[in-house]
Amino acid sequence: MALAGVHWDGLACPCFEPTARLPWSLWPGKFRPPLGAPCEGICRADAAQPYRPAGQLLLTGCNLGYARDRCDRVPTESPDAVRFVYAGPDMVRWVLETDHRPVAHGVSENGASAGRGRVLDRQLNAYRSAVSKSIHP
Repeated sequence: MALAGVHWDGLACPCFEPTARLPWSLWPGKFRPPLGAPCEGICRADAAQPYRPAGQLLLTGCNLGYARDRCDRVPTESPDAVRFVYAGPDMVRWVLETDHRPVAHGVSENGASAGRGRVLDRQLNAYRSAVSKSIHP
């Protein structure tokens, strides 16, 4: 069941660890970002050298996924996008994609970890928070 204003079709870069929301005034699109709100954060593509992206890369790469064409930090062997879908109260489905094809998927219920690392868990939490605020403003 999709709720109006809750099912967002979009993707975020799987290397992007959101740390805080950005003001909506910085968001260039007329659609809701894949994580539910524009976020700032840290690129974890290279675990040894975390990077804090800014500007257009942050907004159109990190927040929107498929950043491999816009960012040389995304490893060629890793997924390049992650999709989230609200699947019901306390349930979020996620899909990791490479070149627009699913490579891994799962369901996170009741705030549980996806079991695939800190970055995906932080993205799930950002998405859950945005969905929760949309359902219960």
